[in-house]
Amino acid sequence: MYYKNQIFYIFVSFCFFAYAIFHYTRYKEVESRSTSQVVIIVNKSCSAAPRLASGLKVSSNNKEYSVELPYDTCYKYSIGDKVKLLYDKKYDHFYLPSYFYVYKFRAIATVVVLFIIILPWKRIVLFFKRKVIKT
Repeated sequence: MYYKNQIFYIFVSFCFFAYAIFHYTRYKEVESRSTSQVVIIVNKSCSAAPRLASGLKVSSNNKEYSVELPYDTCYKYSIGDKVKLLYDKKYDHFYLPSYFYVYKFRAIATVVVLFIIILPWKRIVLFFKRKVIKT
């Protein structure tokens, strides 16, 4: 029913799926309990390399906070700008409102990949080979 390699790919994709769902549910909870606040950007650090972290330093209640940024959005912000962020009081941390969409996209993408890999490709290929041979 399955190719030998397909079992391995199913296992690996299931691990990615579990990882994505874990982070999605974790940050979904953070997003639901967060409040929106407008804060002033004090400093920014942009990295040209996608693997290195970019971030903002914002000031709120006479305290500075670090906010993680995707590498391609750092150019949108300037020092002194006011920006609307989500504040999680439980962990005393700020997040970008669009920060959580990454986890939703990962969860959906891994479900699609897992579904495609779980299909019995051995039977599908045999079915189409028989159709080609008959014609």
